[in-house]
This record gives sequence, C-alpha cells and structure tokens, in this order.
Amino acid sequence: MTAIDITGLAYGGRGIGRLGNKVVFVPFTAPGDKAVIKIINEKKGYAEARLVEVASPSSARVAPRCVYFGECGGCAWQHIEYSEQVAWKQKILEETIERLGRIKEIEFDAPVPSPEQYFYRRRARFQLKGRSWGFFGHSTHKIIDINSCPVLERPLEKAFVAVKSFILGENAKIQSELPLYSVELALSSDGRVTAVFHCFKAPHFTWERLLEEVDCIKGVEVRVDPLKTCAGRVIKSLGDTQIAYETCGIKLRTHGASFTQANTGLNSALVNKAIELAGLKPGDRVVDLFAGCGNITLTAAKVAGSAIGVEFDRAAVESARQNALLSGLPFVKFVRADSAVWLKALEKKSVDVVILDPPRGGDMETAKALACLRPSRIAYVSCSPPTLARDISELVASGYGNVRAVLFDMFPQTFHIEAVVALCV
Repeated sequence: MTAIDITGLAYGGRGIGRLGNKVVFVPFTAPGDKAVIKIINEKKGYAEARLVEVASPSSARVAPRCVYFGECGGCAWQHIEYSEQVAWKQKILEETIERLGRIKEIEFDAPVPSPEQYFYRRRARFQLKGRSWGFFGHSTHKIIDINSCPVLERPLEKAFVAVKSFILGENAKIQSELPLYSVELALSSDGRVTAVFHCFKAPHFTWERLLEEVDCIKGVEVRVDPLKTCAGRVIKSLGDTQIAYETCGIKLRTHGASFTQANTGLNSALVNKAIELAGLKPGDRVVDLFAGCGNITLTAAKVAGSAIGVEFDRAAVESARQNALLSGLPFVKFVRADSAVWLKALEKKSVDVVILDPPRGGDMETAKALACLRPSRIAYVSCSPPTLARDISELVASGYGNVRAVLFDMFPQTFHIEAVVALCV
C-alpha cells in the first residue's frame, strides 16, 4: 500500500494520481484527496488501484446520499460536491475534443447544470436475476440488490419498489426460475409508470394482476429475447404502454421502450440550445437524424416552418407521426431509414441544417455522409465525448469550422456527459 495525491478525474469516473512516472486510476476518490491505495492491476503506462482509505480528504468531498454507493455501479461521484462535478465534466469534454478530435479552434460555452442534483431520472433500466433487482455493481456484472435510489424521481423509485415487491411476493418460491433479465420503468407526466419486462423466454405469470394490484403502473409490456438485446418480440401488452412528456411546450407520447431523455428537467433547454446553435431560421430546410418520437424535430419545425425526421425504430416513427398530428404540425415528415443510407441518397447542399442525436456509439458513417452532403450548419447532440470527438473530427477535416460546444449535465452524480456541438461551413 502507498499514499498518492489525487489531482483529477477521468472519463469513466475514476480519480487520477501519479506514482512515479505512472498514472494511477482510483475509483471513489476526489481531486485534492490524499489517498492510501493498493495497486490491483499494473500496465506499462498506467496502473489501477483500490482505495484503502482517505488519509486527508479533499475540500470537495461530501457525504454520499445513497446507502449502496461504492458497491452499486450506477453512480461514481456522489462523494464529490456538485459544482466540482460539473467543472470536471467540462474539463473532460474540452480535453477529449481537443485531444481525441484534434480540434484546437473551438469555443466552449459555460456548462448548463441540472436543476435537480438528485431525484431527476424519469426512466431507468434495472437488472434482474433471481431475487436480486437493481443495477450492476462497480466494475462487475454482479447485480446489486437495491430498495431505493436517490437519483430516480420519487414516483419512479416508489414504482420500482412496488413492482419488485409484487413480483417477488407472487413468486417467492419460484423466482429463481422466472426468466426475467431486466425491466425498464418510465415515468409519464401524469405521474404514472410504464413497465417493460425483458425475458429469456415466455414467463408463466399473470401480468394482469400487476396492473390490478400496483396502482402506479399504468401499462405493462413483456418482451422475449434470448440474446438480451433489450429489443425482442412483444408477447404481452396491457394497459397504456405509452409514456407522455412535454418538450418546449409540445406534448409528446412514445412507446415505453423507445429512447427518451431521462432528465426531462433539462431536455427542453437542450433542444432549444441545439436549435439556437444550428442558427435555425424560418424557411431553412432542416433534417433531424435519429429523431426518435420527434423530441427535437417538432420544435425545429415550429421555427423553420417544416422539418424531416429520420429514425430507424419503427415504433418511434409511428409515435413521431402521431405527435406531429396532435401538435398541429401535419406537414412534418418522418421517415423510417438508416440515417447514413438516407443521407447518401440526397443531392449535395439540398439541406440547410442537420441536427443529429445518435446513440452512445456515435455514427462515423453518418458523419462521412454529412461531410459529402455539406449542409451549411450542423448541430450534433452526444452523450459520449470520445465518439463525439471522433465524428466531428471527420467534419472538421472536410472543411467545417466555427465549432462551438455546450455541456448539459443530464446525469448528476455520474461521470456521464451530454453535449451539443455546432459546426458550419
């Protein structure tokens, strides 16, 4: 064992220190800590260590609010004061874009913090195995059994506890045989919750009783997928399986398993900023890629006068089209297609503005297609700084510039980073 000074935080959540010429990564430490550590994995250029004790705590260190913190892998930074979390996320974003993206000329706006530091998540996926319901543990696929979670909005936390209690109570003797591997819970604006269960095979369970007995659950869907892709075949749908929320004054509904932002307290601000940075104005020909249920598309259409949303998820496209009609925007078009393939079929400069919000892995093929299409302005929304840096470097290399970025802290207490980056040509 040895003591080191923690001088920073890395993307992924671990504290950074040095031992001689070697960088050491230590989870659950804070910048300013003097930490006693034990090396558990040593490589040529770095080492990984376990925190033994904090010999001298950082002034940024605070008491975690969750009883499972340190064991559960859901949060990495509950022990760090919130403003310090945001400052380090900003630093990580800047360094990642400049280092991995090799982009030097970029303007960073001040980061936008979450209005709520706890009780902000309106949706979550819980891992299930036997009688253990919760999240994966820190650096492991062991499921940490939980009965509370302070980052969930209170009605969602209540729903999780109620569903878990009901399922386990109904199956006390056979729960280990019930073929569930995860459940997604999503909170609607009406305060009720939709549950989507993912199973290895069709379970023998009377799902109607869950709706009857657990008041806060308004809809249940059961999907079978032996490969654990969290997609699968729907074998049961009961009640109202749609979730409802509002973005920039537009009411949206979508399927419980379709993607939506977990922190709706910041969602409208993020959408407005993406549209602002894209310089969207009336008459612009605008395309929203990875459009989902129209979260950005419909607000963009209200500004530009029209818009096209491109999305591959069939259920999300159906929801988006219905949302356009209900919002009095029937002229907005939604296309089910792969974004890169769809872009490649367009004529060069046939679009003025493209806004995109791809999955965590980004989409290099879409970035390449955008470089060829050459819309005058692009706004890229990302939840992964490394893939964001990779994709926008492709655009910068093709001639895009005037790069501007804004961080949104959609996930307080975690290392996750959401950002909007704008480019123009």
